[in-house]
Amino acid sequence: MGRKNVLKSFKMIDSGDLSGNITSSVTSVINMDKASVHLNWSGSSPVGTVTVEARNGEDNPWYELDFGSTISISGNSGDHQLVLNELPFTDIRLQFASTSGTGNIDAIITSKVTGA
Repeated sequence: MGRKNVLKSFKMIDSGDLSGNITSSVTSVINMDKASVHLNWSGSSPVGTVTVEARNGEDNPWYELDFGSTISISGNSGDHQLVLNELPFTDIRLQFASTSGTGNIDAIITSKVTGA
């Protein structure tokens, strides 16, 4: 039976301030196959959008991943789950662009290898 490597869950964003723009920590996804990012927030009517960015090595530029629709943050509290079924890049990070309101957000990632 094959071995499965798992990236232990950790916070890419820890109590991020939703009244301003946020850039998460950079997460290496080298040798990982799948990942999920759980966003959860609370506050006083925070509004904004989240983008997931990737790059192919430290010397390459960041580019935005297209999920087919905007990842919106709104309401006094909520959560959103992002599922990345393929990770053909070296690193990912999140960007939050604030429109209005205040509050805090956490983004927790986990990743794993699915093959042997």
